[in-house]
Amino acid sequence: MAETNETNKTNNNQVDTNNSSGTKKNNSFLLKFLLIQLIVIVVVGFTTWHFAVISTIKYIQNILNFSRQTVKEYIFSEFGKTSTEKKLIVLTQDVSVEISRDKDKRILDDWLSIGSANLKIKFIDNKVQYFVPLDEIKDSNFIYDAESRTMKIECPSVRLDKEMVFIQSDPNKVIKEENGSLNPFGPKLKDLDKEIMSEIKNRILIEGNKPLIREKAQIEARIALENLFNKVLGEFLRKEDVKLQLIYP
Repeated sequence: MAETNETNKTNNNQVDTNNSSGTKKNNSFLLKFLLIQLIVIVVVGFTTWHFAVISTIKYIQNILNFSRQTVKEYIFSEFGKTSTEKKLIVLTQDVSVEISRDKDKRILDDWLSIGSANLKIKFIDNKVQYFVPLDEIKDSNFIYDAESRTMKIECPSVRLDKEMVFIQSDPNKVIKEENGSLNPFGPKLKDLDKEIMSEIKNRILIEGNKPLIREKAQIEARIALENLFNKVLGEFLRKEDVKLQLIYP
């Protein structure tokens, strides 16, 4: 009977030992599982943070790249596609001028006059034009403000075109008043006419460069430049949410 009790105690001790061992194994597995979960959370969190940082850096780089290259390259590319002209004509203006010439031909040390002649010609509706030199718009004229997302463009000043001057030739708009010499040795009207014609272009330019006309040209130049840039860049600027600011001299 005593042996039987001893045997039962031994068996109970073995069961307790097995239960304890099983509990330890379960606890170890739980700790490992929790540790793995913690590692996953840390890794995922770090990856997310790292991705956010990389995305921010790329965004900043895109802004810098946008300001330094993309816009300028696009603008010059579009200018090349849309216009091969070096001049943006902003104003064509009619001007009228009147030129007079008088000549008194004398001999004997200016003591004796042998005749005089005078000629006055009025040229109506001659034309001058003002332009903006597009070929002077260089890379350095473009300044991008990333903070306000504004593209600033420094524009050249408007110019009076000295190469393109229309001199009126319609007889109905070229009015002459002449008084020639009766003396065949006196001054000739054709000589006075040549003098006037050699001066007409310069006189038209002087008339076309007067302050009121120049102010009008400056206003028209601003309108023409805004229309040009909006036509060439409008879609691109709207897509990129960029404002346009033109700077005039």
